[in-house]
Amino acid sequence: MIHIEQWHRHPSLVGVFRDRVKTAWEWLPDSIRNDSLVIFTAHSLAGRPEVLQAFEKQLTELAERIVDTLSLPKWRIAYRSAGSHKGIWSGPDIKDVIKAESATGSKGIIVCELLTVTENIEALFDIGYDVQSLCQKLGIEVFRTPMLNDSFDFILALKDIVIDKWTATCINQKIKKLGQRCFHFSVKITRSGDILR
Repeated sequence: MIHIEQWHRHPSLVGVFRDRVKTAWEWLPDSIRNDSLVIFTAHSLAGRPEVLQAFEKQLTELAERIVDTLSLPKWRIAYRSAGSHKGIWSGPDIKDVIKAESATGSKGIIVCELLTVTENIEALFDIGYDVQSLCQKLGIEVFRTPMLNDSFDFILALKDIVIDKWTATCINQKIKKLGQRCFHFSVKITRSGDILR
């Protein structure tokens, strides 16, 4: 079994998010684009500070890589869905960030969910209805990037991540027999999502 760690840094995954943010950015009206920002968000977690630091570091690394490919003028990381029970939760909360940005004159916001891969009722409520209602009340245009779901570009990114790890593992282990198989291993994905060997 091969474990794939740190795959949030993979260029193919970064590219999938980049394309979604770029499309949303282009949807912003020209009149507000210079006064807009991207908020990268994820579900808040509770836990020990050292665990939260590792989680927040990975989200920041992913966001920074996306931003670097687009040269975004302004962006933030915020969290959603913090629980009501005691403990340290990841922050700041996305609604607090939106209120603060509104107070400084931001006119447009793009919300990009980084952690939740597939649509679910909680995420859609938090970054859909909840954020949209707040932005409407504050007079801010808001756009939400589509979630990855089973989109073709995301599946291709997963393929790249797996093959890159598989190849690196074969090289690192220096096992000729396995190495020969690795270099002959290929995955073809059709538009319908069928995987063929």
